Amino acid sequence: MFTLKKLHLSLREWKVEAFCFLPTTSQPVSSLAVFTHGYTAHKGTILNWGVQLASKNIPTIIFDLPGHYLGSFNEVLDFAEYDQFVHQFFAEAFNYLLQEVNDSTVQNVIIGGHSMGALMSLRASTLQCFNKFNRIIIPVGYGISSQGKSHPLQEPFFKPFLKIRQQLVSPALAPAVVLPWLETTKRSIICTGEVIHIISGTDDVIITADAANRIIIHLGKNNTVTYDLPSRLPHHQPELAIKYILRFLKKNLLLPKS
Repeated sequence: MFTLKKLHLSLREWKVEAFCFLPTTSQPVSSLAVFTHGYTAHKGTILNWGVQLASKNIPTIIFDLPGHYLGSFNEVLDFAEYDQFVHQFFAEAFNYLLQEVNDSTVQNVIIGGHSMGALMSLRASTLQCFNKFNRIIIPVGYGISSQGKSHPLQEPFFKPFLKIRQQLVSPALAPAVVLPWLETTKRSIICTGEVIHIISGTDDVIITADAANRIIIHLGKNNTVTYDLPSRLPHHQPELAIKYILRFLKKNLLLPKS
């Protein structure tokens, strides 16, 4: 079992809400996990990630991103600032977890997220607070468009969808700004020597199987990359990824096999 703590994380002028799941067992803790959600979404979409991991003795935090109204009404006023700093919320969450556990037994940190949150986790992997730990990065619903192509959500088919979703984020995070940035940043991200497990559904109409395969090849050049490409994991249901997260962690001895 676990206890649930509600907390705020602060970074620069932003304050976001988070859930911290703390196991109630007396077993030593060897791994901690930090996750965040995708564009226009909120932490509730990955709630079961925290529930399931904490139930298996991995303290976990899931946090909202600033400027995402389903999580809170904290505004983002400057996109350039968001681009430069927002991934540092992973460090804020991780440092909170370290204060809640006996950090002398912690060896591993699992960081990840869904869609845009997946990109944030990859950027966060280079933060100094993670240097002395074994890092495992789990991007879910993550891929890259073919060279010269725009983000799939910019296609005419998704225009009605975006008209609604763009009202759920700060104006500074409008789709016209964020979607091209996502594709550019995925290609330019510097990530070397990391252990990365990508999970993306072949039925995901936003991140297609081709897009997932492209990012697997891209990240595999300088990292140890494995993947799950299940037949049923649509983009709007990231909670379904927990089955594959648990299986990967068990295979890599971060969870008990029983």
